[in-house]
Amino acid sequence: MKKFAIVILSLAFSIMNVSAQTTTDSIDKPVRNISAELLGPSNMLGIHFDSRFKANKGFGYSVGLAWAYLSSENFINDINHFNIVSFVPRLNYLIGRKNKKLELGLGTNLGVVFGRNEYDAYKIEQQPDHSYQLVFDKHVKENRSFAFYYLFTNIGYRRQAPHGFMFRVGISTMFGFGGDHSIKNIYLSPYLGFGKSF
Repeated sequence: MKKFAIVILSLAFSIMNVSAQTTTDSIDKPVRNISAELLGPSNMLGIHFDSRFKANKGFGYSVGLAWAYLSSENFINDINHFNIVSFVPRLNYLIGRKNKKLELGLGTNLGVVFGRNEYDAYKIEQQPDHSYQLVFDKHVKENRSFAFYYLFTNIGYRRQAPHGFMFRVGISTMFGFGGDHSIKNIYLSPYLGFGKSF
């Protein structure tokens, strides 16, 4: 009987130990999510994978792909149609208890712009009275592509449970170092994200 009791107690302690270990592993398991992001560092629309380094707080990272479309036309027949495809890596930090977090982030948008620029070309012709006049020459269509980048920070609110619906909203500050391949000014843009945590 004593041997039986010892075996039962040993088995019970083993199960409790495994259960406690499983709970600890579950608590420390990094929370991840897949989400869509509107505006902000995604320009127009982006799909992102996000992960904590540990549990559901502190430092984490995300990587994503973003897309935007730009179109303009004016009264002098200057027409632009461009697509922007970007890779968007970032580091972020979550502060807060349970599922409601303050989100702080820093990252970069590495993009390629490609599309078409159309415009009317004019030339100067001498008239019979020896004056000069600007006259229409031809309509020009040019395919263009170039790389660009900018840096950004973000601050916002994130609702993220270990499993289920995830929601983000905030403001991004975008800046660069000028030149031909970056932005020259500082811009602010709201962002909105929603997805699923797992």
